[in-house]
Amino acid sequence: MKDLRNIRQGDAVLDWFTCTPRLAADSTSVTRWDGRTTRHHPVTGEEVPDPDARIPVYDFAEPTHATWPEAVFIVGNPPIIGDKRLHKALGDGYVDALHVSYRKMPRNVKLVMC
Repeated sequence: MKDLRNIRQGDAVLDWFTCTPRLAADSTSVTRWDGRTTRHHPVTGEEVPDPDARIPVYDFAEPTHATWPEAVFIVGNPPIIGDKRLHKALGDGYVDALHVSYRKMPRNVKLVMC
């Protein structure tokens, strides 16, 4: 299949220079629950977050507004993530970068509003 270079996949909200794993004071990687993986609680039998399902937290250097290419139309399915779930869904580093890049945007808006 020939690549016509007319489809671009990327972050529609944020650009950054580099992305590095966040380190704790003791130089270990900071991680968070992956937001998906669960296991049965041994007492209640309910599904609870699996504490072993961890993903790294990243820091984004020099975050800026995403640059959009000139286009005839844009197809997207923006996530509607409320302000109370942003950190859990996207990670602290990404949300911090959003707030740096969009200083005038109130902190209580949904991600789709960016």
